[in-house]
Amino acid sequence: MALLERGPFDILKLKEIASNFSLFLIRFAIFRRILDAEMKDGTRAGIDLKAKQKEQKPVTDEEESQLWQSGVFGMKMAKSLLNVVYYYNGKLFGLHGGEHRQICLNNFEIGDNYIRFEENACKAFHGGLLNLKYEPRVVIFIFVIL
Repeated sequence: MALLERGPFDILKLKEIASNFSLFLIRFAIFRRILDAEMKDGTRAGIDLKAKQKEQKPVTDEEESQLWQSGVFGMKMAKSLLNVVYYYNGKLFGLHGGEHRQICLNNFEIGDNYIRFEENACKAFHGGLLNLKYEPRVVIFIFVIL
């Protein structure tokens, strides 16, 4: 509204603004390609980003049995049962720290010999234009009843 109140723009001024803006976009695209190439060269040379975390190694069967024997995992106390649920949600369905807070009963389907998990919208999925092709992760864990 404020632009309309000032009166019509000079057409030459608008062309100049558009020309400067397109020049900026071209320069930005060139800068972005150079930056991308430099980052790839750095990665090939072994230079990592400081924010990259050290890769975690999986928990071994011996370490898992130690957790059961020490009482960290258990079925008799609420805290130890919560530890079991947290651990197995991560192990079976690939959940990370913050994702545990967002799950609810509706994320799970329990069948005779399977558990199906479907993720919620999360930090990687916001529902905008860039996420139109996003498919929520679905994990099915099939188990054998003896």
